Amino acid sequence: MEDRGNVKENIGGKKMVEDWEEIERGTGAKAAARVKTESMSTPTIGRTKKTGVRTKLMLAFIATAVIPVLVMSVSLWMMAGDINNFMTDNAQEKVNTFYGITDQVYQSEMHNVKETAIAAASLDSVADLVQGTGNKDSVRKILLGLQSAEEVGYLTVLDASGRVVLRSNPNSASGDTKSDAWIRTALAGTATVSSEVLNANTLAEYGLDVQSKLFLITTDNAKPTSRTVETSSLSIVAAAPIKDSTGRVIGAVEVGEPLTRNYKIVDNAKDIYGTSGSPTVTIFQDDLRISTNVKTKGGSRAIGTRVSVPVYEQVLTRGQEYVGRAFVVNDWYMTLYKPIKSGGGSTVGILYVGLLERDIKTDIGNFISQQVSNRILFGGVIAFILAMLCMWLYLRGLE
Repeated sequence: MEDRGNVKENIGGKKMVEDWEEIERGTGAKAAARVKTESMSTPTIGRTKKTGVRTKLMLAFIATAVIPVLVMSVSLWMMAGDINNFMTDNAQEKVNTFYGITDQVYQSEMHNVKETAIAAASLDSVADLVQGTGNKDSVRKILLGLQSAEEVGYLTVLDASGRVVLRSNPNSASGDTKSDAWIRTALAGTATVSSEVLNANTLAEYGLDVQSKLFLITTDNAKPTSRTVETSSLSIVAAAPIKDSTGRVIGAVEVGEPLTRNYKIVDNAKDIYGTSGSPTVTIFQDDLRISTNVKTKGGSRAIGTRVSVPVYEQVLTRGQEYVGRAFVVNDWYMTLYKPIKSGGGSTVGILYVGLLERDIKTDIGNFISQQVSNRILFGGVIAFILAMLCMWLYLRGLE
């Protein structure tokens, strides 16, 4: 009877109690069979329900673990193009900033040349020399001091007719007459500065012809040419009026700074900008590199090489700036080229800046990789939190 009572307690329910009472009276054969069947089937139903719960929880766990990562990865893939465009635009902004710095350095050097001319023209000893009472040797010594201090190429003193009274180069002759536009402007009473091309004869008068002579180097993607050597030089030139005590113009001082093999501007601009992106600067005379920190494969400055055809057509032919990707000597750069104009408004050269494309692509790749890592890490954290929540709910359901 104790065992039967246990069975009744374990199975439970009013119907089950009635069945056992019929068995005890000897009239419940069918009831006995029903009790046996229900006793065997009841635990199976419980196991089936528990198995279904486990399956659902497992699927929920997998979904919460995988879906966040997939969502983050897909969103990053969809953003990859935008990220690339953003980085490219950002690189071009850096190029524009770099050009702004370089142009300021160039303009600063023009200002320096002009101020040197004004300073020399204001000296009493120079005015005395023009009026025939000064000493050439003492004035030349002063001019050579200015030339060295301001790192310019030459100084020239002229009288009111444009005749050369004195050149800073002690080996140079005098007595010839100059009628360049900048000198005429100074003799009219106004100091001026501009970018001009000085010919070989003018350069020879100051002993600068050897420095300015460049042999052209065959350059990939450059416009075909029959030229083999360049003997003139793009230069910064300035002139300022010399006045007597009454303010009358009695002459002029001319100052020139040839830019061929002169690396002051290109290196100063690079130093100010920094090293990010392997920045490069070039001053072109027409399509010829005469001052640059772009290097050849051998590691030397790429002077004597020439600009590519697309840039030539855009800047030198059309007189417009070139912005974007360009082949520079032996590699691809993100670039900006703008024409250098003479005092008369003609295009005499190009001022260029560029950032190495390989470095930009490396920066883009590093940026995207970092974004991928961040997104996956974020998705993993979300998945872990959701998985722990599901596990907690599952354990509660077993209690």
